[in-house]
Amino acid sequence: MCLILVDLFGYRAEMTSAQFFGSGFAERKIMMALNVYDILKQVRKGMKVNQKLTRVEAGAPHPSDETMKQYSVVDHRQ
Repeated sequence: MCLILVDLFGYRAEMTSAQFFGSGFAERKIMMALNVYDILKQVRKGMKVNQKLTRVEAGAPHPSDETMKQYSVVDHRQ
């Protein structure tokens, strides 16, 4: 899944697969899920718009060109 996200959408996960499947890193896992959800929403929205247009340029835009929200880790100890 990480290779697909990097190749198609230009999104690089901030954790390794061992960290993802291990215990802990809950906040980073949630942020990754939110980032993937934002990417999917933007691509779906772009596909709907392209279907409604009467004239579409040749070739679809690359999914990594879509804008997405940025999430960051919050240190709750401060």
